[in-house]
Amino acid sequence: MGGTLKMPKFLKLIIELAFILLFAFLAIKHFSDGSTFNGIVFSGGVIVAVVLLIKEIITVTKSKKLFEKEVIMDGFLLGRLKTSLSISYLYLVIFLSVTIFTDNSLESFRDSVSFAFFSSLVVFMFAQLVQFFFNYSRE
Repeated sequence: MGGTLKMPKFLKLIIELAFILLFAFLAIKHFSDGSTFNGIVFSGGVIVAVVLLIKEIITVTKSKKLFEKEVIMDGFLLGRLKTSLSISYLYLVIFLSVTIFTDNSLESFRDSVSFAFFSSLVVFMFAQLVQFFFNYSRE
């Protein structure tokens, strides 16, 4: 399961800047459409992304190692991520299969797809938490 995922620090900064632009675009779009709550949520995302970018810029400028590669993920984290994604995917397939076979209507399947993706995300997050506490208790 070895191997690491490395990324230059300047590329990490560019990706964080892209997230700021994405969240800002979504916030402006939701505010202009009239959905104030979603606009506030994405504005919060902009604030968090800006704070993380400023923290990263300060760290990089102090160390003066802009082009040095940094380890983003190692084999242990990739293994945990694969396990959680597998559990989430299995839940998604089972949920959608049960939906199709219980009601032969394609309309009910369309209605349950968005809920299935949301609940699959919740299952993924729960699997991450369980793995974190399991590995934390072993140390």
